[in-house]
Amino acid sequence: MREIKALFKQFKRENPSGQVTRTEFNEVMEQMGLVDPFLQERIFRIFDANNDGVISFQEFVVAWSVMSRGTPSEKLDRTCACQAREIPHDTRSHSLTCALVRSFVRSFV
Repeated sequence: MREIKALFKQFKRENPSGQVTRTEFNEVMEQMGLVDPFLQERIFRIFDANNDGVISFQEFVVAWSVMSRGTPSEKLDRTCACQAREIPHDTRSHSLTCALVRSFVRSFV
C-alpha cells in the first residue's frame, strides 16, 4: 500500500490535473526512444482503458502493474483490450495491431 501511495504522490506532482494527456504521454515515449507516432498511439490505447483520451492514475497503475508484473497471458489480455476500440476494424488493421501487441509484450517478458 505504501508503494501505491508513493506512486500516487509522484503521479500528482508530475500531473497536477490527475491525468496524462496524449501529448504528455508521447513526450515521455520520445524520451524513452519510441518516436514512431503509430506505436505511441497503440501504447497509449493500452493505458487509456476507458478510451476518454487521457490516462488516469488508476488506468496507469493497472496497465503498468500488468505490463511489469503480469503473466504473459495477462499482458496479452490487457494489450488486446484496446483492439475492441479499433475503428475501422478490418482484417489487415487487426493483424497489424496483433503483431504490434505481441512485439510489445515480448519486450516485457
